[in-house]
Parts: sequence; structure tokens; C-alpha cells
Amino acid sequence: MDALAIPRAGTGYIEIVLTDYPASCRYWADKRFEKSCDVWRARITLPPQAQKPGTYRVDQHFAYLDQRQRRSGGAWQKGSVCKVAGGNLKGTLRIERVEKDRIVGSICDSRTTHTSNPNLIDGRFVARRCPACANPGGGCRQDAECCNNACVGGRCIP
Repeated sequence: MDALAIPRAGTGYIEIVLTDYPASCRYWADKRFEKSCDVWRARITLPPQAQKPGTYRVDQHFAYLDQRQRRSGGAWQKGSVCKVAGGNLKGTLRIERVEKDRIVGSICDSRTTHTSNPNLIDGRFVARRCPACANPGGGCRQDAECCNNACVGGRCIP
């Protein structure tokens, strides 16, 4: 499992991104997820009070699993197609350490609203720190500075 810790500029929040493929600090602009099948990435937002060692409940208010799965194409398309799966994520997050350049922890009892594979992301992770990105409305000079990779007119747009 690959893991990133991305500070959300100006908010105090950190987004933990877990993937089953090598992720970059600009995962939101990574075309590999869009062009691949049988891949997943989980996004868990840590508020400031959860950025220290402890056990935290993961729930749908701040966690999501993006997943692409190969499934039957149906009556009009022969063979298989790649469909979006995943959904709201629930489980238990254990933060062991928060260091200058990484966050060490684990996920257990994970489950989502739209997948038949519970515990998909369970396991230990070491999330390397990425540069901060700006949320929608935040100032920017280029797309790469925005958490959603969309800088227009000097502001990150939704």
C-alpha cells in the first residue's frame, strides 16, 4: 500500500491518501487511476484534533474509497468494462506517530457503501508528507497548487 499525507493549505486539515499503486503528491491529477482498472485509492481527512497518536473512528463525513473494478459489460457491450465502485468509507484509524515528514498508522475493520470487498484497505501505512495544496477558493498561480488541480483567475475552483 502506498500512502501520502497532504496538508490542506489554510485549513489545518491533512488528507491521508492510501492507494494500491504508486501515488504521487499530485494524485488528483494522476491519470493512472482514470485509465486503469482494478485499482483503488482511499482518502481520509484528518482534522487537527486527530493529528496525534490515538484511535479514531473513520466515517463517511471525512473518508471515501474510489475504486475501479472490471465487471460484465452487459447486453450491449461484449466482454468486460471498468466500472466505478467504492463509496463512503468506515472503519478504525490508529495513528501511531506524526513526524515532520510522515504519519505512521493503520486502518482496520474498513468497509464501504458500494463494494463487495470489506477490509480492502486494512493494514499499516507510512504516509509521506507532500507539499500543501490549496482548497477551492484559495489563491494559486498554477493548477498544481490546487488540491483539485484547477487554478482559474488566481483562485482554486471547485
